[in-house]
Amino acid sequence: MAPRTRTQRPIEVIHMYFDRIHVGLAIGIGRHVVGGPVGSAPFVDEQDRRFVVQYNFIASTLEALQKSKQEISKQNDELRYLATRDPLTACLNRRLFFEMFDEQFNHAKANALPLCAIMVDIDYFKAINDGYGHSMGDEVLREVGNLLNAATRADDVVCRYGGGEFSLLMPAVTALLSALSYRDNQTGQHSTRVSNYAALLAQRVLSPRDVYVVEMAALLHDIGKIGVPDAILLKPGPLTKDEWVQMERHDRIGIEIISKSFKHPGLTDIVKHHHARYDGTNGSENEPVGSEIPVGARILTIVDAFDAMVSDRPYRKGMPVADAVSELRRCAGSQFDPELVEHFIDVIANLGSVLPENQGETISNDLVLNIGEQVERLVDAADAGDSTTFAAIAERLRMTAEKSNVPSLASAASRAIEVVSEEVQLEQLIEQSFELLAVCRSMRSNLASTEEELVDSRMT
Repeated sequence: MAPRTRTQRPIEVIHMYFDRIHVGLAIGIGRHVVGGPVGSAPFVDEQDRRFVVQYNFIASTLEALQKSKQEISKQNDELRYLATRDPLTACLNRRLFFEMFDEQFNHAKANALPLCAIMVDIDYFKAINDGYGHSMGDEVLREVGNLLNAATRADDVVCRYGGGEFSLLMPAVTALLSALSYRDNQTGQHSTRVSNYAALLAQRVLSPRDVYVVEMAALLHDIGKIGVPDAILLKPGPLTKDEWVQMERHDRIGIEIISKSFKHPGLTDIVKHHHARYDGTNGSENEPVGSEIPVGARILTIVDAFDAMVSDRPYRKGMPVADAVSELRRCAGSQFDPELVEHFIDVIANLGSVLPENQGETISNDLVLNIGEQVERLVDAADAGDSTTFAAIAERLRMTAEKSNVPSLASAASRAIEVVSEEVQLEQLIEQSFELLAVCRSMRSNLASTEEELVDSRMT
């Protein structure tokens, strides 16, 4: 290392020594304190000692500034959280609720989707305050807020509207599935699993937009059970012949609900034809056959049957996966599309590597909703082949994931950004969209499972 000359300015010396000096522990050499890595040559003249003192002062100042910046950022995050929450119940406050209502209302209007709004008013709340004191009234509000947050799902919005009033926003799919899950939690869990299977199979053969439609159809395929009497819906043993007749009415009820609620012919057709046999046997004259059956319906038929076979019921144990796979192959060509059966068997074989590992990540309802909206826009960009918009949304997702400590999503978003930075093809955009959708799907499933456990614990 060349010694410093008298004419060199301090900033030039900094550049000269930069590759040997590191911000870190200061080490003592004789009476002098210098900064540097182990093995670096000591400074011995007076000017070098002054330089090292200046350097260490600058380094410690920069370190202090960095810590201050991190603390300010943390405090700003806390302030943003407090600015959007009711301090008593931890529900969203009224100001943010109106902002989210405008967003969801405009989205529902643009896509011809229903948006459910619920007002909750605690009866005789004033009497509670007058008779037992405001501290007891506050405790009632906190408990009601906890119950509402526990009973709602990832896409729902819960706000304290004012006084003893709460307000909820429930997008159509969530509202319908929540209503069914409330009556029959087992069916709600089945619908969620079938939706995940359907999405994994659909992405083998469909575009991201069509995968999303199949996923929604799978979530809603049993929604007609909401019109089945509890005595039949919740019966722990096998159904009688007459009870099966009533249960089978749920398909017609479900089709009517979906048709009127969503006004999406493709979505309705998937649910309408998901019981159609591939070979056309046992169907009506107007029932489609083979490749005429919508591909989404053929997918739903397979995954619905698989989950029914492997799931435990009150009156029987679930079938081993290997036996269920054998049954799918046995019925391929008659009940099921044989090509899709093989695709699904491959999905099952690779299920561990397909589903991202994000167990243990703490994810809030609001975060899942925010991420879901961003991924939906990203899917639209991938479908359109718009790599510029895709990259911008992927970067925003990465920042959101890192800030919220969701490593699985941050990694997936980073990989998407790397792909876009190269000579990107439409197929690559779609592949990255599928990966991000898989992460979101896993997040949603984990959150839904946690919420269902919480609801069950509160009801026991």
